[in-house]
Amino acid sequence: MESQVEDDECDFDAGKRSAQALVTPKEVDWYRAGLGKLGWTGNTRPDLAIDHSELSAPASCPTVGDAKRLAKALRILKSTAKEGLHFPKLDLKTLQQFVFADGSWANAGDRTQGGQGERS
Repeated sequence: MESQVEDDECDFDAGKRSAQALVTPKEVDWYRAGLGKLGWTGNTRPDLAIDHSELSAPASCPTVGDAKRLAKALRILKSTAKEGLHFPKLDLKTLQQFVFADGSWANAGDRTQGGQGERS
């Protein structure tokens, strides 16, 4: 899978601003675009899901610290583009289904929480 993150999108120049300082309106646009790209990886990159979740909260007014963390997550995404979950195409002709059941409630008698217990 080819990464959709360009090298220049991973860069954030904080200058001498503190981590608590708010980013500029142009940087807010960069932040939201980067967050959107990170969000598209949600199904295949569970390792980055927590970053996306935590960075989504301050999307309306991100700080320099948030922007630095987003840039780091985008760099990780860019450098590990071939990693993650892969979903190969399944051959429906040879596909098999295996079902397992937990029968532990069989010994519970009338204490069962399922619909098979006796009521008095």
